[in-house]
Amino acid sequence: MHRHAWLVLTVLTLLLSAPYPAAAQEGTNNRDTRSAVTVHVVQDGETVTSIAARYGLGVETLRRANALGAYDIITVGQRLIIPAADRIEAGAATATVGLGGSLDQIAARYRIPVEDLARLNRIANPAGLPAGQEVAVPAATPAGGPLVRVVDSLSLWRVALAHNISPTVLALANGVEHPALIAPGRLLSLPRDVEAPDDVMAAPLASVLLHPLPLQPGRTGGLRVETREPGTLTVTFLDSDWPVVSEGTQHRALLPVDRWTDPGVYPLTLTFTGESGTSATLTQMVSIVDGGYPREVIRLTGAAAETLANPADEAGEIAYVERTMSGFSEERHFAEGPFLLPTAGVLASGFGTERAYNSDVFDRYHTGADLGGAPIGTPIYAPADGVVVDTGLLDARGYITIIDHGWGVYTGYWHQSAIFVRPGDTVTAGQQIGTIGNTGRSTAPHLHWEMRVHGVVVDPMQWVREEMP
Repeated sequence: MHRHAWLVLTVLTLLLSAPYPAAAQEGTNNRDTRSAVTVHVVQDGETVTSIAARYGLGVETLRRANALGAYDIITVGQRLIIPAADRIEAGAATATVGLGGSLDQIAARYRIPVEDLARLNRIANPAGLPAGQEVAVPAATPAGGPLVRVVDSLSLWRVALAHNISPTVLALANGVEHPALIAPGRLLSLPRDVEAPDDVMAAPLASVLLHPLPLQPGRTGGLRVETREPGTLTVTFLDSDWPVVSEGTQHRALLPVDRWTDPGVYPLTLTFTGESGTSATLTQMVSIVDGGYPREVIRLTGAAAETLANPADEAGEIAYVERTMSGFSEERHFAEGPFLLPTAGVLASGFGTERAYNSDVFDRYHTGADLGGAPIGTPIYAPADGVVVDTGLLDARGYITIIDHGWGVYTGYWHQSAIFVRPGDTVTAGQQIGTIGNTGRSTAPHLHWEMRVHGVVVDPMQWVREEMP
């Protein structure tokens, strides 16, 4: 999978990567991974899956050609052999399989025979594609409009009538020779100018959306499910049942992925029971790809090295943070849209950076985003609405503030010089809650900004870049 150093850009000019000597919190793991070296030059953001899709290769074909194992990492600048006999036109478009999606949906969207699309992508089992897999389509193939699946109560004529389309035009566009004999389950692609949602799910499910795909370790997926009647939805993923917030026929859930989760495919199961007694279960594999986190080796001496050698000294503080930044409330405090940045400064150390201390064993990672380069006293703002659950002074983290944003989302602010809020206060996005400091185990003024979703440590900068869920 692809691992690379990444830079976070925002409308503020503050997120420029730079060395920064600040102490920060970490997670631990005993895992170590290595990259293979091998004529496609790997670019920033590419993965084995996306490169294979670009050239119309099966992922395993590309791996075999380059002696890549299932968990080997590719890096920016690495050269990969592309088997010439399997190459299609470079620059081909790619489509991502969504949750509840399938190869036949992509084929219908691009009006390509599903057998041709499977052959183009070397897919042996078209019915078993994981959500998040990228599929290549011919470069000059335009995408169609919304999809409708024909069920027993529908016909091509009824679909055309419902969307004010000529039945003849709809039949010709979808290659239907005998409209009266169209089989239940057939997908029809409507014209691109038709404004309507896809209607491809079997009742009582209406639509499902998991974003962003593929998922990545240390980041959060937002799940939205619409059903045809009110009821109860359960979500099982990564061996856990996740809380669901339901409002009538709309259901939402946040799916955090632990930083040390290995890239691969994992089953996600949705189980819905309607108020009328109807039920449905959807199980699909979901792709988790490498997060592209960088590595750094840190050499410590003196008191810092002694602290490193005695991790039990901080165990109580870590337990306090884990306990305080957990819990779930169905009340959502944060508004629609991305979070704000909590302060001005430079992104000195991003979330997830793997670290080795005085050794070559990368068994820890940075659990937050360090924003530095600003002097002591620089304001810290609430990135979203929420309720302050605790403030105080800790040995390692200095002066802290912890905010509950609802739906299991918590943010923490370490090393402050001053705190302007108290436990129980309600804060709004943009309200000042404190100032940047150098308290606790810190070697320079900075803010360590940490986020947990359902108790899982995740990248807070993702929430600045993307709306959740």
